[in-house]
Amino acid sequence: MKVKIQDELINYQLNPRTKGKLLTMIIIGIISIALSYFLIHEPARSEHMHHSAFWSSMLTGLFLTLGVAICGLFFTAISYVTGSHWSITIRRLTETFWKYLPIATILLGVIVIFGVHDLYEWSHKDVVETDKLLKHKSGWLNTPFFPIRLILIAGIWVLFGHLFYKNSVSQDENKDVTHTLKNNKLSAIFILFFALSFSIVAYDLLMSLTPHWFSTMWAVYTFAGVYQTTFA
Repeated sequence: MKVKIQDELINYQLNPRTKGKLLTMIIIGIISIALSYFLIHEPARSEHMHHSAFWSSMLTGLFLTLGVAICGLFFTAISYVTGSHWSITIRRLTETFWKYLPIATILLGVIVIFGVHDLYEWSHKDVVETDKLLKHKSGWLNTPFFPIRLILIAGIWVLFGHLFYKNSVSQDENKDVTHTLKNNKLSAIFILFFALSFSIVAYDLLMSLTPHWFSTMWAVYTFAGVYQTTFA
């Protein structure tokens, strides 16, 4: 890694060799996930569910990476709201996590639009009609409401991440402390939105895979695991 110090700013740049290795890993990952669509199968949970491992792998990988990105944004917001000084150097790193969110939003859209019938039992109308519990939940667990709300939430996360980063970089350029004050206000709003939106995403993407089981603590456990993973 190459480090440049210019105008009291520190810029880290990856060397070409490291970039090449990372690009190779990305290509291998894309090829692997593509092969899973055709070659790797898992037992079907019901006659309505597809047995390809592709969508399961996509969902698992997406939630892990999406969780790390959004928890990086959450840590950024906590740092601004509390006014902590010790976290500034770490915050400058977590502020950049949002740059993955646009990619995650696209992947999320692909999964919840094209993979919904392969992953979620409740997405099949004939199943819902014969299941009292699923029929009761159909007001929430249905398409197109399911993909619409998830993509909308991810889009709002992207917007918050962009604003945090924009204000932070602007302060680097003009040294104006008002950018920090703007992020303080944005953080308070974001934390409230995050509490609700992350719960919805956790319930929708994961818990609704088995809609006959439910827990009011699911979002708390999921957040704790993802937040710990982010710091790790």
